[in-house]
Amino acid sequence: MLIFNSIIIVSYICGNSHSNIQKITQNTAQIKTMVSQLGTRHDTNELQDRLQQIQHYTNQLAKETNKHLKELGSVPLPSSPSEQA
Repeated sequence: MLIFNSIIIVSYICGNSHSNIQKITQNTAQIKTMVSQLGTRHDTNELQDRLQQIQHYTNQLAKETNKHLKELGSVPLPSSPSEQA
């Protein structure tokens, strides 16, 4: 039963982390584009507000992903062949 629970936990953590990393990658590209617009005619309060929101959300995703990856290291592994069956 331990191995089954461990598989479920690992699967959840990996899936969640994968989704977060994909979103972080997308947001980083969006942030790069928005930062390049700062100081140009496209620089508006709306752009700055949106940039701040995306940065905050991306930081939250990074923190959450870091937490999940740390949890992954504490998932109990089976200690005997009978627990692996």
